[in-house]
Amino acid sequence: SIPDNVAVEMPVIIDGKGIHKMKFNPLPKKIMNYVIQPRMMRMEWALEAYLEGGRDALFQWLIVDPRTKNTKQVEETIDAILSIPENIEMAKYFK
Repeated sequence: SIPDNVAVEMPVIIDGKGIHKMKFNPLPKKIMNYVIQPRMMRMEWALEAYLEGGRDALFQWLIVDPRTKNTKQVEETIDAILSIPENIEMAKYFK
């Protein structure tokens, strides 16, 4: 099952009496192991990177992400993210 400290988007029913969560069967174990657990781990690594601060923390988070292939790509990804004008404060935090 998904831990209580993990937020997920779920469909709900909204009517005149309020918002009602829909009931679902538990996810199959294969889906939990191969899809959900890796995403939760990336979430934990992202949180650790934020709490630690510094560029090295970002690097450590991204190097284990399956979407990055090598250290050059990780560095380019960090540079691209931190150079976005809306991320000025983030760039100061992760220098």
